[in-house]
Amino acid sequence: GQDLRVAPEHLFHAAALNEWVPASALLDDANLCSYVDPDINDVQLVNEKLEVVRISVNSHHNFFITDNNILVHNYI
Repeated sequence: GQDLRVAPEHLFHAAALNEWVPASALLDDANLCSYVDPDINDVQLVNEKLEVVRISVNSHHNFFITDNNILVHNYI
């Protein structure tokens, strides 16, 4: 599996809800929009400083991350 560390406010698309959900609200069994099953084993809030890379995609305002192609929104 992959570890993914993001800012708590970064938005992920929750397929079951059909809405954007902040990373801080994700659950272990989150049903995220992905081309393949992301198979999330654990979601943890970690209080540490992270270097954040802000990515912005014009026109669509979202992009896929990780080997599982999980849909996320531009970092606002």
